[in-house]
Amino acid sequence: MLVSTFSKGLDMGAVMKNADLRFQYVEHPFSMLIAAVLMTIINKKFKTTEKLTIPIMSLGLVAIALFVFAFPWARVFG
Repeated sequence: MLVSTFSKGLDMGAVMKNADLRFQYVEHPFSMLIAAVLMTIINKKFKTTEKLTIPIMSLGLVAIALFVFAFPWARVFG
């Protein structure tokens, strides 16, 4: 089904109306991408500074929250 969906193209209006498809094709990829970018920024800042600061910790918490939000829990425990 997935291959036939991509070969025909996605109707983004229908995807945005369906919660499962929206999570799979929009929310999950973009949330994971943003979280990975934040983790890369945190890694660079942590290597250049000698102490752990509140802004670095808050970026880390946001990145972890995005990973937890975007993880497909229903597939693991469903």
